[in-house]
Amino acid sequence: MSVASRLQLPRLVVPLAVLLGLAQAWLTRSFANNDGPSFLDLGEAVASHGWSAAVNGLYSPLYPVLIGLTLAVIQPVPAAEFAAVHGLNFLLYLGNLAAFYYLVRSLLTVRANLGAGPPPDTRRFDDLLDALGFGLCTWASLKLIGVAQIIPDLAVSPFVDLTAGLLVRLGSGSYTRATFVLLGFASGWGTWPKP
Repeated sequence: MSVASRLQLPRLVVPLAVLLGLAQAWLTRSFANNDGPSFLDLGEAVASHGWSAAVNGLYSPLYPVLIGLTLAVIQPVPAAEFAAVHGLNFLLYLGNLAAFYYLVRSLLTVRANLGAGPPPDTRRFDDLLDALGFGLCTWASLKLIGVAQIIPDLAVSPFVDLTAGLLVRLGSGSYTRATFVLLGFASGWGTWPKP
């Protein structure tokens, strides 16, 4: 059985995870935590004054730049700026789910290539474990980090999952030059959202 056909149950869990993230973004669209106004001010400065406005002594520049790009593209009225940032957070959450999916696929591909696949009678149990993994990723992303929080943590987690997936592939010997390029990208850019 191929790796792609093994991921049936997560295909049912992922739409639920997307809906939960969308619900959290929508229900908290007017919410601002303590750092929210600071990040929004930095994002507005980036949108109006350019990239150099993202450099400061307290926050890393990537998240304010992403906020600035969001504000420049959407151009919301001031009352809707927090909602625009929550929309950005939802997109970052989707990126986190995609990176986690890549990590799971990497693990399953390595296991299949090693010939260490489970006996046929335990495949349903493995599918449940995969779904549990997606459930835990969803819970961690929504509860521990939160789409509701205007903080750069959701911008870091996709890079962490992508880096882990690439390291799994490197460790297994199934890699190309692109794997090294992506690892450098994920490791380097993963440090930019948060100090």
